Amino acid sequence: MNEEKLARKLADKFPGTTMLFWRKAINTEQELIIETLKKGGAVKLYNFGSFTKTHRKERKGTNPSTKKPMMISARNSVKFKPSAHFKRQINEKTN
Repeated sequence: MNEEKLARKLADKFPGTTMLFWRKAINTEQELIIETLKKGGAVKLYNFGSFTKTHRKERKGTNPSTKKPMMISARNSVKFKPSAHFKRQINEKTN
């Protein structure tokens, strides 16, 4: 599901709201998560999971097209850990 389909489903689920409203809400949520992670904080969404920023050190790698060794620069990354409730929900059998 992409952002447009999600916004459409939310607008259908909540009569009186528009797809544009939900697209803005989704984008605002993403901006707030990114802003918090940039500052070194974590974002915990109840019954969904948590986002944390991690740092990956510089490491050796191989260029896939030339097969030559290269250094992969250090960078920040994001880790998502789903909540126990989220895991139960996706593993629940549907009839």
